[in-house]
Amino acid sequence: MSRGELVRSDEKAIAHAYYVEQMSDAQKRMDFAVGYAQAGLKALFFVNGAAILALLTFLGNGGPLVETNAIFWAFVWFSCGVTAVLVAYVAAFFSQGYYVDVSLSEAWNAQADLYDKPRIEDGSFARRKGDRAHNAAIFSAILGLGFFVAGAFVALDAIT
Repeated sequence: MSRGELVRSDEKAIAHAYYVEQMSDAQKRMDFAVGYAQAGLKALFFVNGAAILALLTFLGNGGPLVETNAIFWAFVWFSCGVTAVLVAYVAAFFSQGYYVDVSLSEAWNAQADLYDKPRIEDGSFARRKGDRAHNAAIFSAILGLGFFVAGAFVALDAIT
């Protein structure tokens, strides 16, 4: 075996190892996507139910001392917060899906390198979409927190 063949053999071994690594990364990212979706739905149901119960309990105990207009707007702000959190979890799920596509593209390219085929996969478009979805998730989560704080202050105004 010549030195050139030995070097090429090492390159193929590296390409194969990279292929295996990218396939493993794709599986892990899919597991994260499922985890995000499950955690998001659980948190959404908990927050939604807790906010409704808290406000309804407050209304039931407050009687005429409660400012109904402020309670209405507190419900609006909490609803907007819940919606923003839902958007955040959906965006996080999609970001992971796009990142899976990037990992799979890299895996296919590593396999192409392994068999001396041309690289045909380009994961840059999926990476950009994943980055956008990731940033949207962060923005929506922060927005959801802002809506929650606004709702809390309006609800506080209802009792003072």
